[in-house]
Amino acid sequence: MEAILAGIAAAAAGLIPILYALITGAILDTATGAYAAWKSGTFDAFFLPTFIKSHVIERIAPIMLVLLAGVAVGGTGGAAGLALITLGGTAATAYLASVVSSVTDNLSSAGDGTKELPDSVEVNGSSPSNFDNPPTP
Repeated sequence: MEAILAGIAAAAAGLIPILYALITGAILDTATGAYAAWKSGTFDAFFLPTFIKSHVIERIAPIMLVLLAGVAVGGTGGAAGLALITLGGTAATAYLASVVSSVTDNLSSAGDGTKELPDSVEVNGSSPSNFDNPPTP
């Protein structure tokens, strides 16, 4: 039993670089997003709760839980552990790819001080699509 737990602990320690990569990506995405929002005049000072919710709770934590479950199940042997590790690794790769895309978009839109907002975003109670064209009855 001790050998199994030692193996799981050693394998879980191997996940630390993945956790560092995910957190670094989240911080870069948030920092460049805050910069782009500041340049475009849509900066919200309450970005920290949004960062914690959208990156850490909704993305990083589930990915790490799947990877840890895969390590724990894989420590006892079996295909289930390998499947969970593969699923977690795929999710981590997809998340980092989306972060790279977001950071690139943030940096390109921050250069000229403009960023297109989707129609569903409200700024000061008005939708951007209604600024120039108010709804007609």
